[in-house]
Amino acid sequence: MTREELYINYIKEMGHLNLNIVLAPLMAQQRQGNKKPDLDQAIKDNYNFISSWYDITWFDIFDGMENVGFIIIATGDHCPIEYDYYILEAYIKPESRKRGLMINMLEAIFKNNPGTYGCYFMIQNKDALKFYKRISKKFKFKPAQIRTDSKAFEYDCIEKAFKIG
Repeated sequence: MTREELYINYIKEMGHLNLNIVLAPLMAQQRQGNKKPDLDQAIKDNYNFISSWYDITWFDIFDGMENVGFIIIATGDHCPIEYDYYILEAYIKPESRKRGLMINMLEAIFKNNPGTYGCYFMIQNKDALKFYKRISKKFKFKPAQIRTDSKAFEYDCIEKAFKIG
């Protein structure tokens, strides 16, 4: 799958947990004057917008030759000043989960990029919260101060911060 296709699947999957994830791109299309918003196009527009940011890195996750997921990390203006790295998004397609692929990618990222990380999780995403608990033990996360201006709660999210290395 292409990165864009994975991103579309990701947003749609998250939309089942929190409808605002899907509504936001549609509302952006309406603000631009589109009277008949198209969900796939709205998500593609959002994908292109995020991909244009200078301060993010996409880490693609492969299973053999197939791209099955990604992790997006910000380090500049889109990263809160309290953190060295901010994990914006992380996704792996359902049929490729529970095979260690995401953990292997995180291990490579953490090994090459020690520092303070921030991230957030939708409270409805129980699988992601369980995954965070599991990796926090595996990588021995040291708790870090959560930024004081976090707005995660406004979006039904929980913010986490940790140090690696």
